[in-house]
Amino acid sequence: MTQKQSIQTALDKQSKEVKSEYQVRLNASIEVIKQLLKGALSFRGHDKSESSIRRCHFSDLFEWHTESNENVRSILKRPPLNNKLTSPDIQKDITHSCAKETIGKILEELRDGYFAVLVDESRDVSCKRQMAFFL
Repeated sequence: MTQKQSIQTALDKQSKEVKSEYQVRLNASIEVIKQLLKGALSFRGHDKSESSIRRCHFSDLFEWHTESNENVRSILKRPPLNNKLTSPDIQKDITHSCAKETIGKILEELRDGYFAVLVDESRDVSCKRQMAFFL
């Protein structure tokens, strides 16, 4: 009977809250991934267990980001089990989006200019291959 108590109003309100929380979780993942990409760090480690000293960089940085940001911390305390936005597939999707943005910026700066790609590979003393890539 009253508009403020209708089911549609309750769903709209919940929908706005869910969208807002999703946005916070997504932005937290994007910020962590951007830092890992800037530092050229690997995302995964050897052991993801809580007792491990060498956990994956993503988990460690995500945990730090959560602890240092009150808004993110409050929302990530109660995330849905299937929507944490921390899975390797989500990480890859965000990484590919960052790569597309980076390539777009490079092409925008080059415009009609010329460029060259130089790739060189050699082996070091321990017979590991080393590759240098220049644009």
